[in-house]
Amino acid sequence: MFKSRKIDIEVIDKIKNEGFNNSQVEHIAFNLIDKSGPRLTNSNGFERAANYAVNQFLEWGLTNINK
Repeated sequence: MFKSRKIDIEVIDKIKNEGFNNSQVEHIAFNLIDKSGPRLTNSNGFERAANYAVNQFLEWGLTNINK
């Protein structure tokens, strides 16, 4: 019924390595949650978080970013 596929262990190891050793999730979460503070509409916390997100996206090379 289903074709058996070979599992590429090398690819899985690369994905795991990236997640465990190069992840930026904690840094991003800290900046969006703890550092920015409450993010109610039009609040200072919202502006800080939105500006952080826009700047981070630009740093990553993304374009056409709107807040």
